[in-house]
Formats: sequence, C-alpha cells, structure tokens
Amino acid sequence: MAKQIGQGGPSLKRKPAAKRGPVRRGGSVERVSRKEMIVDATREQMLQGGTDAVTIRGVASRAGVDPALVYHYFDSKEGLLQAAQELPFDPSAMIPALLSSGRSELGTRLVRTLLTVLDSMGAQAPMSFLFRMSFANPTWEDTFRDMVTNSFITPLSSLFDEEPELSAGAAAVTLVGLIWARYVNRIAPIAGADAEQLSCIFGPKLGLG
Repeated sequence: MAKQIGQGGPSLKRKPAAKRGPVRRGGSVERVSRKEMIVDATREQMLQGGTDAVTIRGVASRAGVDPALVYHYFDSKEGLLQAAQELPFDPSAMIPALLSSGRSELGTRLVRTLLTVLDSMGAQAPMSFLFRMSFANPTWEDTFRDMVTNSFITPLSSLFDEEPELSAGAAAVTLVGLIWARYVNRIAPIAGADAEQLSCIFGPKLGLG
C-alpha cells in the first residue's frame, strides 16, 4: 500500500526555487531587479530550447519569483519574449547625434559611444543574447541578420558616397566583430582593453573619417 504524505512517508514538500541575490557587475555588487531577473531567466530558457520552451511557470521558477509577478510585468508570454529580445538602446540613433558635431573622427566617436553604452551591463546582456541565440538556434539567423541590417548597415550606408551598402556592410562587420570579441566570446586582449584605446584602433577602420 502506498504511503500517504503526512502518514509516516517521506515529506514531499517542494523546495522553493533558489533566489538570485546580489550579482557583481563592473567590479561592484548590485542587486538585480526582479524584472531583470525574469527577463534573464527567459533568455536562459530560450537559449536552451527556443521560444517553445518558454513557459510563464518555468521562467518564474528559474527566476525565483511567483508566476503572478511575471504577469504583473508582462501581460503574456508574447510580451515576455519581446522584452527578452529588445535592446536597451538604438544603435541607429547614435549616428545622427554624432553627426551634429561634424564628420571629424566620426568613426572613433561612434566606436567610443557604442562601447560606452555596452560597457554597462544593462546593454551587454541583450546584445550577447542575440549573438548566442543566432548560433544556438538556426531559426534565429534571420532575426540576427535583420538586427545587423536595421541597426548598423542601413544607417551607416547614408554616410558613404561610393558603394554605400558594401562600405556600410564592411563597417558593420567591424563593429559586430568587436562586440562579439569583447562581450560575447571575451577574447583577450580585446575584452580587457580600455574602451578609449579600442576606439582609436577600430574607429578609423570604419572608413568614416
């Protein structure tokens, strides 16, 4: 006869999901907001099994929160997936702002601005996720390609007079490669180099002046 819970059998109480405490970012300890924890947990599930693997309960368990809190921040699974894919900044918006100061050293200033934004952990996580997802899931190749085209190639093409699309593509590949080496694969010495030094090296390679 099977033992009943509470009648001499072993306790089958469900262990609460481990809660994430303070995390180290940029040499200091910061407490991640619950909303960020939920988005991070969503990205982890997507990397493991794609969008079909994401469930509200699964994300809540991984993040150590109640499912109701997930619905509080995100109305649905679709909203949760969208938040996981969003970048906290628009790379294409950087160019008009930089052009307001003229074309002098535009490439260097663009790389400097991009690295300054990405050196904040809030921007690193979603960018790194998009890179990793494109490698982990072939169906995401189009998503990643669209991101590179819309965020880098299209806005950069307006800055070149000769073969604008090809020149912008070459510049975009340089930027994407730098992002991959510094923040995703963390290749030495790029990962540990000073942002200003990298700006002076990679900026002129963009061909923007």
